[in-house]
Amino acid sequence: MNTNDQRQLPEFQLLHGDASSAALVFYLKFFFTMWLIRYLFDPLQTLSNLPLEYAGPVGPLQWMPVAWYEAIHSFTGLMMLRAGIVVCAVGVWFGRTRMISAMIGCVVLTMIACVIRGFGGQINHAEIGPLLVTWVLTLFCFRLPQDKISVPTTQEHPTASVALITATMVLALVYAFVGIARLTNGGVELFLGDTIQRHVTRGSYSDWVLPQNFSNWVRDYPAIAWQLKIGTLLVTLVEIAAPFALISKRVRYVVLITMPLFHLGAILMFKVIFVEQMLSLILLINVSPWLAARARQNATKRSQKPAADPLVQTG
Repeated sequence: MNTNDQRQLPEFQLLHGDASSAALVFYLKFFFTMWLIRYLFDPLQTLSNLPLEYAGPVGPLQWMPVAWYEAIHSFTGLMMLRAGIVVCAVGVWFGRTRMISAMIGCVVLTMIACVIRGFGGQINHAEIGPLLVTWVLTLFCFRLPQDKISVPTTQEHPTASVALITATMVLALVYAFVGIARLTNGGVELFLGDTIQRHVTRGSYSDWVLPQNFSNWVRDYPAIAWQLKIGTLLVTLVEIAAPFALISKRVRYVVLITMPLFHLGAILMFKVIFVEQMLSLILLINVSPWLAARARQNATKRSQKPAADPLVQTG
């Protein structure tokens, strides 16, 4: 075979394979800003009104002394946790306090998740994915030189690449495991029976999310019910394929288009909110080229700035 006739294969590269410390810090800031907005308005301290007997110790709370356990569930303790994550999220934006704020923030987020799930019984995939991603980004930051974290650069760095690839894979596996569990536990009956209609009807009684009620449409119009079933099946397949977004742009685009629409649909139809999970999909967008281009533009503007004329005398 003539080598001149052979087509050149495209270069294979993982998503975030060209990541820099600036990209890693960008995502770290993004996730802590997400937590800042959440707990700036989340009335976490209202959980102190519930009897402590309703809560079950989850995670690290199981190993705490009783006095500490009671203190954390008090109004003051919950307010301290809420204030702590707000302060840490702000500290991540400053180079000198970035790492200590990120580490303390991860611990505080974990404690908050344990308290909330102590009353709910389990931690769901809407919360565990962003929390794990925040931990991954923070821990990998410690593997980078301190100067590259305090003053990040757009130069490619292997540790930053591994950090963002790992964080993206963690998020994708959360989606995949949920899709696999739905497919295996629900089986064919989930898409052929009336399970989805029952979920919509049950969600219609929850007016704390949105007052709209679409259960009548699903019950009275079989075509809408079948659209929901087919849509749920397609979303399940996209969730299972999510890890392949690391190596396939097509899968990446499908996930970026499908999953936000699914989360918005879940809010309207099932009254289930997945805001943090939906925002975490930003990991499927490679910001490294954009950050590098922005840095070059800033460097060009600085180089083109006219120097001060030494002959000009100031009064």
